[in-house]
Amino acid sequence: MRTTLRCPKCNFHEIISLASIPDRVGDAGSYTKPVALGQQAKEVLWGLGTAFERTHLVQACICRRCGYMEHYIDSPETLDVSKIAGAKILVGEPDAFR
Repeated sequence: MRTTLRCPKCNFHEIISLASIPDRVGDAGSYTKPVALGQQAKEVLWGLGTAFERTHLVQACICRRCGYMEHYIDSPETLDVSKIAGAKILVGEPDAFR
């Protein structure tokens, strides 16, 4: 959908593109952060601990007619699946959907 600009469900040609999806964080959703997958350890000031920074922003395309939505991440080949709880790689036949 993001490359064809056509909905695969209803074939409509108007697609809403979201470069990032906001997620409410904090008490009563006091601020938003973009939804992301993957984490990269990052040392906090002067060795006071470790924080994690999100590495792969989740993007979306939404059909303006039927509301069908697809999610994408940037650079999927660099995502460390072993660090995502419950994630696994499924392998199908090469070119099975082409």
